Amino acid sequence: MMTAVASKAVRQAVILPFPPRRNAERQRLALALGGLEQALAEQRQAVETWRSTLANARAAVSGLQDRLHGQTRALDTLAGQLGRLGAQSRRLQGWAETGAPR
Repeated sequence: MMTAVASKAVRQAVILPFPPRRNAERQRLALALGGLEQALAEQRQAVETWRSTLANARAAVSGLQDRLHGQTRALDTLAGQLGRLGAQSRRLQGWAETGAPR
């Protein structure tokens, strides 16, 4: 049986942990640093892939823009040709209405 003094001493006792082993701390630190290095390497690769994809998208948009400008120039040329043909058609129609023998 425990006496009152012994019981009080047990309740007030402070348990001291064993000091950690230095080798275990170094192993944990090495694992943490290894994980960090791997995460940084993956992040570098992701940023490089993103930059490459962005450059490809920029080139594709630039190519589309060049083709669009080419199409715009072709349509402008066609509009000019159609305008001239329309004017010539109206002149011929006027000539046919006024000067052509019936």
